[in-house]
Amino acid sequence: TDFDFVVVVVRRGAMACRVVCLAAATAAVAIAVRAAPGMPGAPITGSFTGGAASGTWTVDGERTTLEVHVTWRGAKAWAGFGWHAVGADGSGMYGADYAVLEWAADGTPTVGDFTYDADASSPHAVPVRDTAVGGTDDIAAFGASRDDGNTTMWFRKALNTGDRFDAVVSDGSMAVIWAHPVASPYDEYERLGPDTLPHGASPGVDHGELRVNFFTGAAVTDNLGIELRTAHAMLMFMAYAVFAPFGLFVARFAKDYYWWFPLHIGVMSLKVVTATAALVIAVYMVKGVHFSALHEWFGLLTLCLTVLQPLLGASAHVLWQPDRTHAPVWPDLVHAWSGRAAVALGWVTIVLGLVLFDVPAAAYYGAAMLMLFHVGVHLFVEAYRCCAKGEVLVV
Repeated sequence: TDFDFVVVVVRRGAMACRVVCLAAATAAVAIAVRAAPGMPGAPITGSFTGGAASGTWTVDGERTTLEVHVTWRGAKAWAGFGWHAVGADGSGMYGADYAVLEWAADGTPTVGDFTYDADASSPHAVPVRDTAVGGTDDIAAFGASRDDGNTTMWFRKALNTGDRFDAVVSDGSMAVIWAHPVASPYDEYERLGPDTLPHGASPGVDHGELRVNFFTGAAVTDNLGIELRTAHAMLMFMAYAVFAPFGLFVARFAKDYYWWFPLHIGVMSLKVVTATAALVIAVYMVKGVHFSALHEWFGLLTLCLTVLQPLLGASAHVLWQPDRTHAPVWPDLVHAWSGRAAVALGWVTIVLGLVLFDVPAAAYYGAAMLMLFHVGVHLFVEAYRCCAKGEVLVV
């Protein structure tokens, strides 16, 4: 009957409703268990690979500790692994939380809790121990080994230590960084012992960056840092290996042509613009102005001379006298020789940058060949002109 049909429909609807409610309740409990701190669950694991580094991490089932294992190919001395908190403004070494591996003279490893306080009154060239700046060492356990030139480090640390110098590990994308020396004097290291290369004592460092979510296992290579470094290097290359030498060449050998002056101004203006852009990118990369390497000091000196050049050139143009018999020391010769000094310093800065980032040997050879080309062309044209005029070669 129609009544029986209605009863069946109602009963089946009630049963379906109970099934839906039970499923919803089960899902809610599962979400609550995962989200509630201290509630047990399956450990979360993940892995990453970048450059010479590879590793794994585990967040325990209680969501209270993080354990990281990292292996560096070719590392023989110190090594460091660090991260920024979720939502932190910045990447790179400044303001990060670190675990740093160092070796004692007898070969005993230690992994310490380090920080880099970019706001410190006396900025350090390398991270310092938390305990040295009023914090605590929160590395709960660690270990390390070396095998065939490779270094492996592991450590365990609470996700939230309560130390103001530590970055809380939480569910979200975090900037993860690592570094170890690659341009170290390995012969001296093997002869004198591992303590000859403490943290920060190497001229070249391999380093990398990732975006990691320790709670989902996702690891994505952070290409922004690489792209910024590449842009900085290319701008410096264009400024001091292309524009500056060409501008000097025009000023030296093309003054018999009316177009030399506007061409010189245009090319040197491009040099100033590209060098300034390279500086802006460098400041953005390191999150401020920090001078902890020769590359940075030489870069600053080079840029100062570069900015000074337009002022000296304008002064020389305004003070120029058509009836003069020789160029005066001020400002003409000062402008000329400071311009040459800026180019030389620019070349030194480029080489120091190549050393700092441990680029392949082909980059050194290419830079050296280009610099020798500029010098060779300059000397050749100078010698040719002197021979044509019967003068003594003066560079």
